Amino acid sequence: SEGLRSMNIYKRLMVVLSIAFTCNAVAHDQSELAQYAGISLGMSIEDRISSLGNQGFKCETRQSVPYSGYWECKRNTANIIFNEKEMLLNCAVLRQCNRTLEEVAISVVKDNSLQGMEPSTFYPPIGKIRWYCGKLAPQNVRLCVKQLVSIDQMMVEIERAKGNPEVVDFLLAKRRPHLHILQY
Repeated sequence: SEGLRSMNIYKRLMVVLSIAFTCNAVAHDQSELAQYAGISLGMSIEDRISSLGNQGFKCETRQSVPYSGYWECKRNTANIIFNEKEMLLNCAVLRQCNRTLEEVAISVVKDNSLQGMEPSTFYPPIGKIRWYCGKLAPQNVRLCVKQLVSIDQMMVEIERAKGNPEVVDFLLAKRRPHLHILQY
Protein backbone atom coordinates (compact mmCIF):
# COMPACT_ATOMS: atom_id res chain seq x y z
CA SER A 1 0.00 0.00 0.00
CA GLU A 2 2.84 2.41 0.87
CA GLY A 3 4.58 1.63 -2.45
CA LEU A 4 1.35 2.26 -4.36
CA ARG A 5 0.84 5.55 -2.52
CA SER A 6 4.40 6.63 -3.33
CA MET A 7 3.84 5.74 -6.99
CA ASN A 8 0.63 7.85 -7.09
CA ILE A 9 2.43 10.80 -5.51
CA TYR A 10 5.25 10.39 -8.06
CA LYS A 11 2.73 10.33 -10.96
CA ARG A 12 1.03 13.50 -9.69
CA LEU A 13 4.37 15.24 -9.28
CA MET A 14 5.34 14.29 -12.84
CA VAL A 15 2.03 15.69 -14.15
CA VAL A 16 2.57 18.98 -12.29
CA LEU A 17 6.16 19.17 -13.51
CA SER A 18 5.06 18.47 -17.07
CA ILE A 19 2.44 21.25 -16.82
CA ALA A 20 5.19 23.66 -15.81
CA PHE A 21 7.79 22.24 -18.21
CA THR A 22 5.70 22.34 -21.40
CA CYS A 23 4.91 26.01 -20.90
CA ASN A 24 7.55 27.43 -23.19
CA ALA A 25 7.21 24.78 -25.89
CA VAL A 26 4.82 26.68 -28.18
CA ALA A 27 4.67 30.33 -29.20
CA HIS A 28 1.50 31.93 -30.57
CA ASP A 29 0.43 35.19 -32.10
CA GLN A 30 -0.56 37.45 -29.16
CA SER A 31 -3.94 38.28 -30.75
CA GLU A 32 -4.97 34.60 -30.65
CA LEU A 33 -4.30 34.08 -26.95
CA ALA A 34 -7.16 32.71 -24.84
CA GLN A 35 -9.35 32.12 -27.89
CA TYR A 36 -11.70 29.15 -27.69
CA ALA A 37 -14.71 28.24 -29.87
CA GLY A 38 -13.69 31.14 -32.11
CA ILE A 39 -14.24 33.78 -29.41
CA SER A 40 -12.06 35.67 -26.95
CA LEU A 41 -12.37 38.47 -24.38
CA GLY A 42 -10.86 40.81 -26.98
CA MET A 43 -14.07 40.60 -29.03
CA SER A 44 -17.22 42.63 -28.43
CA ILE A 45 -20.23 40.82 -26.93
CA GLU A 46 -22.06 41.24 -30.26
CA ASP A 47 -19.17 39.67 -32.22
CA ARG A 48 -19.01 36.72 -29.80
CA ILE A 49 -22.77 36.11 -30.08
CA SER A 50 -22.58 36.36 -33.87
CA SER A 51 -19.58 33.99 -34.10
CA LEU A 52 -21.22 31.43 -31.80
CA GLY A 53 -24.55 31.77 -33.65
CA ASN A 54 -22.74 30.95 -36.91
CA GLN A 55 -21.49 27.75 -35.20
CA GLY A 56 -25.02 26.68 -34.25
CA PHE A 57 -25.06 27.97 -30.66
CA LYS A 58 -28.30 29.43 -29.28
CA CYS A 59 -27.60 32.44 -27.04
CA GLU A 60 -29.75 34.16 -24.42
CA THR A 61 -29.29 36.13 -21.23
CA ARG A 62 -29.12 33.99 -18.07
CA GLN A 63 -32.06 34.55 -15.75
CA SER A 64 -30.79 32.43 -12.85
CA VAL A 65 -27.90 32.71 -10.42
CA PRO A 66 -25.02 32.28 -10.55
CA TYR A 67 -24.07 34.53 -13.49
CA SER A 68 -27.51 36.11 -13.77
CA GLY A 69 -27.41 38.72 -16.55
CA TYR A 70 -24.48 37.05 -18.36
CA TRP A 71 -24.89 35.65 -21.86
CA GLU A 72 -25.24 31.87 -22.09
CA CYS A 73 -24.76 30.06 -25.40
CA LYS A 74 -25.59 26.37 -25.81
CA ARG A 75 -25.19 23.81 -28.58
CA ASN A 76 -26.05 20.24 -27.58
CA THR A 77 -23.89 19.65 -24.46
CA ALA A 78 -21.52 22.57 -25.20
CA ASN A 79 -22.10 25.55 -22.90
CA ILE A 80 -20.42 28.98 -22.76
CA ILE A 81 -21.28 31.72 -20.25
CA PHE A 82 -19.76 35.19 -20.63
CA ASN A 83 -19.85 38.93 -20.10
CA GLU A 84 -17.34 41.63 -21.14
CA LYS A 85 -14.52 40.43 -18.86
CA GLU A 86 -15.27 36.78 -18.09
CA MET A 87 -15.93 33.49 -19.93
CA LEU A 88 -16.72 30.00 -18.64
CA LEU A 89 -16.47 27.13 -21.11
CA ASN A 90 -17.45 23.57 -20.26
CA CYS A 91 -15.46 20.52 -21.36
CA ALA A 92 -17.74 19.92 -24.38
CA VAL A 93 -16.72 23.32 -25.82
CA LEU A 94 -13.07 22.39 -25.25
CA ARG A 95 -13.71 18.89 -26.70
CA GLN A 96 -11.93 17.44 -23.67
CA CYS A 97 -14.62 15.80 -21.53
CA ASN A 98 -12.77 12.47 -21.53
CA ARG A 99 -9.59 14.05 -20.11
CA THR A 100 -8.40 14.59 -16.54
CA LEU A 101 -8.08 18.01 -14.96
CA GLU A 102 -4.29 17.82 -15.37
CA GLU A 103 -4.53 16.88 -19.05
CA VAL A 104 -6.87 19.80 -19.75
CA ALA A 105 -4.50 22.13 -17.84
CA ILE A 106 -1.55 20.97 -19.97
CA SER A 107 -3.60 21.63 -23.10
CA VAL A 108 -4.47 25.18 -21.94
CA VAL A 109 -0.79 25.84 -21.13
CA LYS A 110 0.22 24.73 -24.64
CA ASP A 111 -2.62 26.63 -26.36
CA ASN A 112 -1.71 29.89 -24.66
CA SER A 113 2.07 29.76 -24.07
CA LEU A 114 1.54 30.22 -20.34
CA GLN A 115 4.56 30.35 -18.04
CA GLY A 116 2.86 27.74 -15.85
CA MET A 117 -0.26 26.98 -13.84
CA GLU A 118 -0.47 26.86 -10.05
CA PRO A 119 -2.63 24.14 -8.45
CA SER A 120 -5.21 25.08 -5.78
CA THR A 121 -8.03 23.47 -3.85
CA PHE A 122 -11.20 25.25 -2.71
CA TYR A 123 -13.90 23.95 -0.36
CA PRO A 124 -17.27 25.59 -1.10
CA PRO A 125 -20.30 24.37 0.92
CA ILE A 126 -21.18 21.74 -1.68
CA GLY A 127 -17.84 19.88 -1.94
CA LYS A 128 -14.25 20.23 -3.08
CA ILE A 129 -13.00 22.03 -6.23
CA ARG A 130 -9.49 21.63 -7.66
CA TRP A 131 -7.99 23.94 -10.24
CA TYR A 132 -4.90 25.08 -12.07
CA CYS A 133 -4.51 28.78 -12.86
CA GLY A 134 -2.08 30.75 -15.01
CA LYS A 135 -1.84 34.37 -16.15
CA LEU A 136 -1.29 36.10 -19.47
CA ALA A 137 0.45 39.13 -17.97
CA PRO A 138 0.43 41.54 -20.95
CA GLN A 139 -3.32 41.05 -21.45
CA ASN A 140 -4.21 40.93 -17.72
CA VAL A 141 -6.02 37.64 -18.33
CA ARG A 142 -6.23 34.73 -15.91
CA LEU A 143 -7.04 31.22 -17.16
CA CYS A 144 -8.16 28.55 -14.69
CA VAL A 145 -9.08 24.95 -15.39
CA LYS A 146 -11.46 23.86 -12.60
CA GLN A 147 -13.28 20.72 -11.55
CA LEU A 148 -15.65 19.76 -8.74
CA VAL A 149 -13.87 16.61 -7.52
CA SER A 150 -15.93 15.63 -4.50
CA ILE A 151 -19.47 16.35 -3.42
CA ASP A 152 -20.96 16.71 0.06
CA GLN A 153 -24.35 15.09 -0.55
CA MET A 154 -25.82 16.44 2.70
CA MET A 155 -24.92 20.01 1.67
CA VAL A 156 -26.47 19.39 -1.76
CA GLU A 157 -29.74 18.41 -0.06
CA ILE A 158 -29.57 21.43 2.29
CA GLU A 159 -29.07 23.80 -0.68
CA ARG A 160 -31.95 22.14 -2.55
CA ALA A 161 -34.15 22.48 0.56
CA LYS A 162 -33.28 26.20 0.71
CA GLY A 163 -34.91 26.50 -2.72
CA ASN A 164 -31.70 26.95 -4.75
CA PRO A 165 -31.97 24.10 -7.28
CA GLU A 166 -30.47 26.17 -10.14
CA VAL A 167 -27.36 26.96 -8.07
CA VAL A 168 -26.95 23.31 -7.05
CA ASP A 169 -27.43 22.04 -10.61
CA PHE A 170 -24.93 24.62 -11.90
CA LEU A 171 -22.33 23.55 -9.35
CA LEU A 172 -22.90 19.84 -10.00
CA ALA A 173 -22.43 20.47 -13.74
CA LYS A 174 -18.83 21.39 -12.86
CA ARG A 175 -17.92 17.76 -12.08
CA ARG A 176 -16.09 17.68 -15.41
CA PRO A 177 -13.18 20.04 -16.14
CA HIS A 178 -14.12 23.50 -17.37
CA LEU A 179 -12.18 26.61 -18.31
CA HIS A 180 -12.69 29.97 -16.60
CA ILE A 181 -11.12 32.99 -18.36
CA LEU A 182 -11.14 36.31 -16.49
CA GLN A 183 -9.74 39.71 -17.42
CA TYR A 184 -8.59 41.55 -14.30
